Amino acid sequence: MIDWYLNRLYFNFFNYKAKILRFPLDGSKRYGYGIKINQIKILNELEYEEIGVDKIYPNSSMRIIATHRINSISNSIVIDGNNRSRVF
Repeated sequence: MIDWYLNRLYFNFFNYKAKILRFPLDGSKRYGYGIKINQIKILNELEYEEIGVDKIYPNSSMRIIATHRINSISNSIVIDGNNRSRVF
C-alpha cells in the first residue's frame, strides 16, 4: 500500500547497482520537505511492489529547508531544494 499523502508520485526511476529506485517527495512537514528512496521489488503488468530504503532530508547546517527533486544524467546526480535566506 502506498500512502499518497506522504509519497507524492515522481516516476523517474533510477537504475543503481542493479536495483530500480524511485524517489517520491515527502510532504510530511510541508510541500517538498524531503525525498524518500524506495526500491522497486516487483514491476510488471499485474503487480507493483516497492519498499522504503532511505530518505533525504534538508541539512539545516547549510540553511537548506527543503529538498524537492533528484535527477541524474551520465555519472552526475543533482538534488534541488530551498534555502533560508535573509531579507533586508
